[in-house]
Amino acid sequence: MAKELTPAEIGQIGEEHLMAALRAKGFDCHRNTQLPGVTDIVAVEREEGKIINSLRVQVKTAIVPCLPADLSWEEKKAIISRAHASDSEAWMAQVRINEDGDLVGEIKWGKLN
Repeated sequence: MAKELTPAEIGQIGEEHLMAALRAKGFDCHRNTQLPGVTDIVAVEREEGKIINSLRVQVKTAIVPCLPADLSWEEKKAIISRAHASDSEAWMAQVRINEDGDLVGEIKWGKLN
């Protein structure tokens, strides 16, 4: 039997799947962990060295058959505020994984601003 994933591991795996999906679309990605308790994915798309799209993404992940949580009002407010401060778009992403950490289905996206 596989080791049970911790909530932190589940969240990190979801973020990794999200960053892989964004990188496949041509974005440069990294985790923004500058604020305690806050992790955003910052994704930037460039064309000829110039930024053409900048995203802040808050990720929620769950193991099937559970569904990822929605963002709370406070989380939405915070990600929108950070996105506005960095001239980015605010997004949320919901990721479902299996017990082995594999992506299940499609990532569900929602634009916040």
